Amino acid sequence: MVVNFTTKRMALKIRCGNALFRVEPTHMIIEPNKCRQLTINRMPGPIQTDKAIVQYIDIEKDAQDAKAAFKAADGAGTKIPHIKIKLVAAASGGRKMSREVLDE
Repeated sequence: MVVNFTTKRMALKIRCGNALFRVEPTHMIIEPNKCRQLTINRMPGPIQTDKAIVQYIDIEKDAQDAKAAFKAADGAGTKIPHIKIKLVAAASGGRKMSREVLDE
């Protein structure tokens, strides 16, 4: 679950560093003081860690396409803030799952 506690509309872009984790949706718009569902699935593969990068920007009231908003921000040279989330998956009986937020 992703929550927008601000008074502004936010566009989010979420991606992972390898093919073992799948994110859905990869782009979304969250209205002020609302929430949206975010799903991260682990595909079969070796035990390893990864991170999800969540980029976010304020968008105008009439914006309807989060992907286009990020393309425009990139084209304008805007520095886009982000949050890194550590993703860990292990075999049964192995390490516990982690949902740490990284300060990198």
